Amino acid sequence: MKKGFTLIELLVVIAIIAILAAILFPVFARAREKARQASCQSNLKQIGLALQMYAQDYDEVLPRLYTVTPGVSSGYFHVPELLHPYINNAQIWMCPSEGSNYQSFDYGIKNTYAYNQSRFEGRYDFDAGLSLAQIEDVSGTIAFIDDTNLYAGPYSPEVPADYNPDAAVPNTSSSAGTRASARHNEMYNIAYADGHVKSVGTTFYRDWSYWSD
Repeated sequence: MKKGFTLIELLVVIAIIAILAAILFPVFARAREKARQASCQSNLKQIGLALQMYAQDYDEVLPRLYTVTPGVSSGYFHVPELLHPYINNAQIWMCPSEGSNYQSFDYGIKNTYAYNQSRFEGRYDFDAGLSLAQIEDVSGTIAFIDDTNLYAGPYSPEVPADYNPDAAVPNTSSSAGTRASARHNEMYNIAYADGHVKSVGTTFYRDWSYWSD
């Protein structure tokens, strides 16, 4: 006589499947986010290269956050629009880990990255025609970082301990607080001023505007 499963056996099997699912689903989620992180890094790599190409065309000067251009883009061209001729792909500005939070610009751009707005005594900043030669540490200074607002900018609640009055734009790769979005398994993707890209767990995304008063 053929014997079937008892209710207890079925419950045990279901319990085992539930336990395995609870263990494996987070692993699958992290693996999926890792793939998205890599795609995001590819986006930022292309943006970083476009930034370098722009600087080469404008005597080593980086683009401002926005440029006044009457009659175009409601009177302004922002960084994504200024770099668009070097990229020609609006999708590059959309991180795959951000489904609905973004800023819209011309050319169909949906931006999910913030541009560094660090300032030093109101004299040197990314939003005032900054030259690459003015940056103390080009390979350690953030150009773009994961965020949903191009204007979100840097933030620091107090004067950093390693404040250097002789540096135009300080190294921004040290560890401290940030307003950016750690959306890749608690990691930030960053495109640095020299064009290279990497992921970090913490970053010092500074705001030097408090030195201007």
